[in-house]
Amino acid sequence: MERKLIEANHALYEEARAKKVPLRHEIFSQAYVFNRKVAISQLMYFVHSGRLSFRHQPGRGFEAALKKAWSEANTHSEFYFLLGVTKFTEHAGWAAPFVASLLERLKSLPYHLQLDAMDFCVYVRDVDDIVKARMIDALEKCLDKLGVLMNSIIVEALKGLGALEAEEENYVAVVQGEIDQALSEKSPQTDAEAWRLFSSQFDHPYDSTYWQEIQNLSDDRKKQLLLKACRGAGTEYVSFVGILIRQLSDFGDPEVAEAIEPWLNLPSRKSVMPQDAVEAFFAAHEAMGKLKVPLPAASRPVIDVDEAMRACGELAYWACQLANSELESSPHTLDARRSLLARSASVSAGALLISTSRMLASDAARTHLVRSYPDTALAVCREALQHLHSQTSYQDHGFRDDPASIAIFSLQVVGQYGNADDLKSLRALCDNQRLGPHALDAIKKIEGRVRYRHP
Repeated sequence: MERKLIEANHALYEEARAKKVPLRHEIFSQAYVFNRKVAISQLMYFVHSGRLSFRHQPGRGFEAALKKAWSEANTHSEFYFLLGVTKFTEHAGWAAPFVASLLERLKSLPYHLQLDAMDFCVYVRDVDDIVKARMIDALEKCLDKLGVLMNSIIVEALKGLGALEAEEENYVAVVQGEIDQALSEKSPQTDAEAWRLFSSQFDHPYDSTYWQEIQNLSDDRKKQLLLKACRGAGTEYVSFVGILIRQLSDFGDPEVAEAIEPWLNLPSRKSVMPQDAVEAFFAAHEAMGKLKVPLPAASRPVIDVDEAMRACGELAYWACQLANSELESSPHTLDARRSLLARSASVSAGALLISTSRMLASDAARTHLVRSYPDTALAVCREALQHLHSQTSYQDHGFRDDPASIAIFSLQVVGQYGNADDLKSLRALCDNQRLGPHALDAIKKIEGRVRYRHP
């Protein structure tokens, strides 16, 4: 496999460079991570999921064989495999020198090998001080060198090695001073500083210190800090905005709505964090509904996919105000429901899929539109299955936004809420290579629910 990857790198290098494709990362991930049809990828997945250690006890010769494998390893795939095997065992400590060597050339490694080398630091124990110092030094040199999204992973690795414990204890006074400064005046600068303080609870070397000091604030000071943070949050990196909006709405003060209102705008399709942008959009609608603040008047989007997202936001808003029994019959939700139904052949199922994505849920706080509006969702998804190839998503990032993913979601909805009338159309999809298993699952659910038996 390694020889084939080297050949592919040479053959595709110029084309990948012209198209700005990170070839080293892409080829490695396709060979060993994502392509589960390949046996070697299945093996890597099994090892890295921890199932090997959960299902099997190491034999007598395991440690000796593992040490020999580490000493002889020299390819990326070998290191990736050995990291997965070793980190869940008691033998991780003696493997630390090998991992230190990987960390010292972290920037040259494929992306998933980078992640696993850093993740190893969270599990390793009883590391020699000299080796640990090498690992810490290598990680610190990579801060701000691999992109902003990797910094939090590097920080977690440093924490796992105990690199931040002493400094964190001395950082309390610094955080308290930063909070006092942010609350000392009203200005765009201190609003931006409040946002930095809030996000530092989740993405900072001393995040636990920021968390503790912000949670220890009085209710008035905490609300003031969160209000300023919501005003100061940028639209480019929107991680944690959804959390911020929910925490702010928990105060139950309608006056905070003015800071939340800008997040009612449709999420940017160009966001570097598309899922977080969608999270903020729905969190804002839910917060306004929870606070019982009317949605501001706005012009209707002229593009169908935009209108479907707007309608889903409005339905999420009313789901936080009305009783569940009222949602599908209330005149307040009629316009949004009609809007989705009118676009069922193309964009509405995709919008519902985005709104109910598990990755966007947080401790069951997210309104689940399919459960809140089951009749509307069922009608939309039935129509979507009649127009499989016409389905479009609001987003286009390659994650659950293609027609097949929307069709799978629609089959799940029909299986959950459909009846015997749906069985004929579901059987027509059973021979579809990708959709067939999901169609069969939907049929089983309906048959079990309505006690239907095909003669």
